[in-house]
Amino acid sequence: MKARRGNEELARGKHVAKENRSGRGPKIIIAAIASLAVVLGVVIAIVIPALTSPSSKPKSSGREVVVTIKKGWTAGEIGDELAGKKVVESPLFFRLYIRYKGLGDKLRPGEYLMREGMTYEEAVSILMKGPPDRYVTITIPEGYTIDQEAEILSKSLKIDKEKFKVLAKTGSQTFAGEFQFLSSNRLNTLEGYLFPDTYRFKPNATAEDVIRAQLAQFKRVTADLDLTSTGRSVHDAVTIASLVEREARIAEERPLISAVIGNRLEKGMLLQIDATVQYALPRWKKELTYKDLEIESPYNTYKHPGLPPGAIGAPGLDSIKAAANPANVDYLYYVVIDQSGRHFFTSNYNEFLKAKAKSPKP
Repeated sequence: MKARRGNEELARGKHVAKENRSGRGPKIIIAAIASLAVVLGVVIAIVIPALTSPSSKPKSSGREVVVTIKKGWTAGEIGDELAGKKVVESPLFFRLYIRYKGLGDKLRPGEYLMREGMTYEEAVSILMKGPPDRYVTITIPEGYTIDQEAEILSKSLKIDKEKFKVLAKTGSQTFAGEFQFLSSNRLNTLEGYLFPDTYRFKPNATAEDVIRAQLAQFKRVTADLDLTSTGRSVHDAVTIASLVEREARIAEERPLISAVIGNRLEKGMLLQIDATVQYALPRWKKELTYKDLEIESPYNTYKHPGLPPGAIGAPGLDSIKAAANPANVDYLYYVVIDQSGRHFFTSNYNEFLKAKAKSPKP
């Protein structure tokens, strides 16, 4: 009897144990689901709003980039393309945003012109609208004048070159409210401020569209530069940069040429830069004559002291940097010494004359 009772008690104990185990299982699952819900709640409450906040933008130049989205791509592949081009910061967060918004099938394939450092919301908005029919790619070379730019634009876009020249040469005040760096511009012309670069425009772009894009690019590329570091105005810095652009053919010489210009200005010397005379002439000449040097123009730095009234072309970023940060040298003269365009620099006039005697003809 004792043995049988013991077996019955043992059996009851096992039964109770099974009941306890089967009761704990659902409780563990429920707890796990609750924890996951909390985590998802945190993601939705904290991460998702951060994705659409302007403060979530990565620090970048904001330069334009071409993004190609292929047909059939998943949100993950699109996120990888955008992150690879630095349009968005994280492909993972991009996928989370798409999933949260339920937009996986709303993004359209094609070629897009986007910017580095966009919010996820901005990027998705563009991809949902779809690409424009096509873009026209135009390159404005460094050093080009407004007249030269007008020729390029009129061949690639439906822009009347004369209308472009009128707006570019008289529109400084038109755009001054939008672009603060124009505030020190003493002239009506935008010469020097239409940044030379490669642009992509819609075929129906207007002259105003082009000019605004170039001014916006000038603003972006100079955002981290102190153009008044030498004590001169932004306008004077742009003017000096345009002289450097025309005079320098060797990259490392740009700060040296900038220094020579600054040193001569400090000493009240004539700049005597041929490129300023060329700008005053009706057309560019291979070689200036003594008669050309007598032309009456405020841009003739052989006759008028100080800087010319404004820029003589569109300086590139390296020339702008050189104008803002000239080399720490006492040079007052430079002259070309070989066919590559390399210069000899000196602060001694006699040394300059000797080097000039050996200078190759243009």
